[in-house]
Amino acid sequence: MADLTTPGAATTLLRTTVAFACALFALVGVVVYLLWNRPTEPIVLFVPVYILVWGLLGGGVGVLHRLAFHRGDGKLGPELFTWVVAKPIIGMVMGGIVYFLAVSGELFLNGRTQITNIHFLNVLAFIAGFSDRFSIDVIDRVAAKAGQARGARGEERR
Repeated sequence: MADLTTPGAATTLLRTTVAFACALFALVGVVVYLLWNRPTEPIVLFVPVYILVWGLLGGGVGVLHRLAFHRGDGKLGPELFTWVVAKPIIGMVMGGIVYFLAVSGELFLNGRTQITNIHFLNVLAFIAGFSDRFSIDVIDRVAAKAGQARGARGEERR
C-alpha cells in the first residue's frame, strides 16, 4: 500500500484521475459520434457495440469512483496505471458476457433471442463494467445452475 499523504503521490493521483476522465469521455464521445444515426446496429463479436460502450463506460466510472473516493486503493506507479487501463477493458468484456447471458436466458425462457428492452441490457452492461463482483456473481450463478441442470439430467439417465 503506497503512502498517498505525500505531495508527489497526491499529485500523481490527481493527474491520473483528470487524464483518465478526459480520455474516457473523449473515447466515448468519438464512438458515439461515429455510431450516431447508423442505418444498422453495429455488432462486434456478436455483441451490439452499444453494450460494449456501456460496459466500457461502467468500468471507467468504476475507476473514477475508486480514484475519487478510495484514493486509488493505495495503488501508485505502474500498478495504478495498469489498473486504470485494464479495468474499463475488463468492464467492456464483462458487459458483453452479461449480454450473452441475458440473450441465452431469453432464448431458454421464451424461445427467441430478440430482447426488446435494450435499455435494461445497457444498464446491465454498465453495472457489469462498474462492479467486478456483480459480473462474477452472475457468471457463478449461471455456472451453478448449469451444473445443477447437468447433474439432474445425468441422474435421470441412470
